[in-house]
Amino acid sequence: MKKFFAVVLALICLMSFAMADTPSKETKDLITVTFEPENKIPGNGLVIEVKPLEEFEKDEKFVELGNAIIKALGEAKDFEEYFGELRNPQGEVVTLEEIIGEKAGNVNEFNGILVANYDEALGKVTVQVGFTTPYEKDEKVAVLIGAANTEDGTATWTALEGTGLEDGSVEIVFEPETLTAIQEAGHQFIAVVSK
Repeated sequence: MKKFFAVVLALICLMSFAMADTPSKETKDLITVTFEPENKIPGNGLVIEVKPLEEFEKDEKFVELGNAIIKALGEAKDFEEYFGELRNPQGEVVTLEEIIGEKAGNVNEFNGILVANYDEALGKVTVQVGFTTPYEKDEKVAVLIGAANTEDGTATWTALEGTGLEDGSVEIVFEPETLTAIQEAGHQFIAVVSK
C-alpha cells in the first residue's frame, strides 16, 4: 500500500511540474540581428537593432503611427494601395514584382529598426535578421524601410532586396545612405513583404 501511495504522489508531483507555467519567449527575444560591415573600423561600436514597436515606447508618436500603418495595411485592398510608389536607396522606382516576382505580397513582419555609431567609412553593411517568421533558403523578399513623418501621419518607403538563408533568417545589404538616414532619424520602420 505504501508503494501505491508513493507512486501516486510521484505522479501528482510530475503532473503539477508539467502543468506549471513555463516562461514564454516574447517577440523581442525572437528577433536576432548580426551584421558585417564592408570595411572594419577598430572600436567603431556599430549598433543595428530590430525590435517590436512597443520597444520604442519613449517615442509615442512613432508607435502610434506604426500601429495606424498596421491597421491601414489590414484594410488596404492591395499592396500598392497602401505603399504606393517604391524607390530603392538610389531613388529609382522599383516594383514589388521586380523584387519578389509577384505583383502582390504579404506583410509578415512590421517592426522598428535603429542604427547607432554608423560611419560612412564602414561602407555597405550586410545584415542578417532572424524575424519571428522563418523564410525559405534563397526566398526573395522585399524589405521596406519606412521613414516616419509623425507630423502628417505618413511614412516614405525605401525598398531593399532580402534573401532567405538556410536558418530562416533574411540577409539584407544596407547602403550607406539608408543606414545614415535611419541613424539620423533615430529609428524607422522595417517591414518584410513576401509572396
